[in-house]
Amino acid sequence: MEAELKLALPSRAALDALLEHLGASDRKGILQSSIFYDTPSETIRGEGCNARLRHALHRDNGTESWVVTVKGPKLKQKEFKADSIAVRPEEEEEGRCKRRYKKCSTQSAKHSASRPRASSRGIGSL
Repeated sequence: MEAELKLALPSRAALDALLEHLGASDRKGILQSSIFYDTPSETIRGEGCNARLRHALHRDNGTESWVVTVKGPKLKQKEFKADSIAVRPEEEEEGRCKRRYKKCSTQSAKHSASRPRASSRGIGSL
C-alpha cells in the first residue's frame, strides 16, 4: 500500500527551503525512463490502474535498476480529505538487466505478417 502526498509550492525558493528543512542532500541524480503498458482500448487505464516498467540509471555510481510496478485503482479513504493524497494498492518487483537486444522486423512474400523475421538493418549499438 502506498500513500502519496503532492505539494504545490509557490516558487523554486520555497522548494529549496523545504528541501533544506528536511535535510535533503544534493545528489548527482537518477535518470529515469518509464514505459506504461495497456491494451489498445486502454482497458488498464480505464479501470484506474497502470502497469509500468521503469529503468533507473544512478548517475553517482553508474548502477542501473529495472522496476516493474502494477498499481490498482485509487481507494476512497475517509480519513484523507485532501485531493492531493492518493491511496492505492501497489506491487513492485525490482530486477537487473541480464540481457538486452533490439529487433527490426521485416516482411517478405515467404513470411506471413504473423511471423516477422529478424533483421539486423537499422539496429544501433546499445
